[in-house]
Amino acid sequence: MYDRRCVARLGDILVKLGLCTPEQVQSALAAQVLYGARLGTNLIELGHVNLDNLARGLARRAKLPAALAGHFERRDLAIQAKVPADLAAKLKAVPLGKLAHDSDRIAVAVRDRLSEHARGELAFHLDVEPDQIVEAVAPELRLYYHLELAYQIPRANRFLRVDRDRSGVISVPQAPPTAEDSDVDMPAWTGDAAAPTPPPVSPASDVEPAALDYQTAPAVDDDVGRARRRFVAQLGQPQPTNQLARIAVRQVITEVGLRPVSELGDGAPRSREELLRAIRRAPSRDRVAELVLTSLADLPGVPLDAVALLVVRQRVAMGWKGVCSEGAGAIESLALALGAEGIVARCYQEQRPLTVSVTPATTADVDRQMWSVMGGRTPTAATISPISIGDQIVCMLYGHGHVDLTEAATVVGAMAEASGVAFSRLLRAAQR
Repeated sequence: MYDRRCVARLGDILVKLGLCTPEQVQSALAAQVLYGARLGTNLIELGHVNLDNLARGLARRAKLPAALAGHFERRDLAIQAKVPADLAAKLKAVPLGKLAHDSDRIAVAVRDRLSEHARGELAFHLDVEPDQIVEAVAPELRLYYHLELAYQIPRANRFLRVDRDRSGVISVPQAPPTAEDSDVDMPAWTGDAAAPTPPPVSPASDVEPAALDYQTAPAVDDDVGRARRRFVAQLGQPQPTNQLARIAVRQVITEVGLRPVSELGDGAPRSREELLRAIRRAPSRDRVAELVLTSLADLPGVPLDAVALLVVRQRVAMGWKGVCSEGAGAIESLALALGAEGIVARCYQEQRPLTVSVTPATTADVDRQMWSVMGGRTPTAATISPISIGDQIVCMLYGHGHVDLTEAATVVGAMAEASGVAFSRLLRAAQR
């Protein structure tokens, strides 16, 4: 069943409330293996719950009122304007308005409970005391949307719909029964803990969920105040006029803190063979990424100037994590259509590793756009290998440089194969 310890609490609550089934929670845990983000986000993207019901489950877990769609629709723009955008982004918090039954208190939508210091920062800008702030929990998908709507803070591609011509519902491949797990001497995957809910640092709210209603300014002009739906901006494709500027996206990308393999701890691999085995044994998707990217950036004899892991969703390859030694590349803003031209699309279409010398005949405009987003000089060679679960490509490992990449291509291919073993095993553990 779905008793994955680090996320079962939310799953249990949603099931007990009758908002989803154990099997649906199980499928969302499996989706985390490939797509990351929180359990609730994957439940939404799989079409198993809606945002308001997810907010109710999160509120029950956090012992806070839920911030529902109607609360956001009646938001007070003047109160929102008091909070600086950088503070709202840091705290992942969006003010909503004054409580209708107590105008001295202000409701604030949050992704996680606020620390005492964070409540103090918000209170200072809202001109109230910290205990006059009422936290109301919202799913991260809704919270990020309203951070963009209120403060023009762009959402990462991970939290945008992929394609306006397709349903937003994602799918997850079934792990083959032959997925390797005998090489692992650790517990089965229990869900990524990249963004765990911290221990409560503020008391449970004294505001009943049904009482979270508040005074508002005059009704928001929907034609002006409501953001148009945005989709992932794919390189090489015409961009809608409502897409936020690329420079804004680059400014908010979280840098990937890569460490040399030698600094990964006492159990750090000491040879290429140990490294590949460590990748196959990795206990989470983030550990797979860390091992792959740190090693490709650090291993002797692997002359790559830039490396990137791309996640495949609905025939679009989207940047997950990466590093460029010559510049601060916005890896997470990469998105490439896999039915078009370019090195990445060709690897997907031919379902095999590729290594190319960069010439006008071997590269397309979309390749040059990708290199511009990644930062650094235009490479002279590039290599890419698919990462597959069964016969389905789920990720791709890309690298480029300025010297012969024959040896690097061999290493990239081996790491992609090891990553496929790891993802298959993690997915199988989540689907048991």
